[in-house]
Amino acid sequence: MTRDNDGLRWGVVGTGGIAHAFMEGLRAVPSARVVAVGSRDRERAEWFGDAWDVPHRHGDYRDLALDPDVDVVYVATPHPWHHPNTLLMLESGKHVLVEKPMAMNALQVAEM
Repeated sequence: MTRDNDGLRWGVVGTGGIAHAFMEGLRAVPSARVVAVGSRDRERAEWFGDAWDVPHRHGDYRDLALDPDVDVVYVATPHPWHHPNTLLMLESGKHVLVEKPMAMNALQVAEM
């Protein structure tokens, strides 16, 4: 895992209510910085980035997965999308935090 002198560099997958709650919680971790957000569309990524002062804003999840400045991502999309979004991030070498429900079924979890 790449780290800079300021701690882990986080990306957030999704821009809904859970993503905002995660951002609030991450404020308690002095060594964590959110450096990127990915959304289904550029407008939502820009809106979230403005709200939380996130420098990298991606209008596509794949672009977030390919962002070299991101060490770890938090998957904040609705749970039916946890599986494909997590696989995309893992395939790009990102560390992933995904909460319950982790996926739709045990087969998806095993694949992840």
